[in-house]
Parts: sequence; C-alpha cells; structure tokens
Amino acid sequence: MVQVLKSTIQIDTHIPIPDRDRRTPRWEKYPWAKMEVGHSILFTGDDEDNGPASAYAYGKRHGWTFTRKRSAHGVRVWRVS
Repeated sequence: MVQVLKSTIQIDTHIPIPDRDRRTPRWEKYPWAKMEVGHSILFTGDDEDNGPASAYAYGKRHGWTFTRKRSAHGVRVWRVS
C-alpha cells in the first residue's frame, strides 16, 4: 500500500490486462450493405444522430446515396441509389 495525501491507495498484483475492447464501427452496426434502393430504416432515441451520419459515411465509401427525413416518430433514412 502507498500513502498519498492522507488516503490509502491499494496496489494490486497478478491482475491480467483485459483484451482490447473494440467498439463496433457504425457501418457494421447498421445493415447498410443489405439495403437495396427504396429500403428504409427508422431511427429513434440515441440513434437519431448516429444512424443517418453512418448512412452518409457508408454511402460515400461505396458510391451510394441516402436521404433522411425527420418525422414525429424519429428519423427515417432511405437508400436512393
């Protein structure tokens, strides 16, 4: 143990380092590759910002076009080309 500013900090040994926690990229989280022209996805909650941004990025990399429209239920994204 080490005494630091009148508080005690415990030093642990033999604790393995966990595997690297890789977050799932958004383009893998959403099914963009499975979408055909005319298909759409409705995003609600936290995904209202992330989903459409991911669609744009995926489309830019693959030469596809997506459009989005906000409604009372959330944000809907369509593949248009």
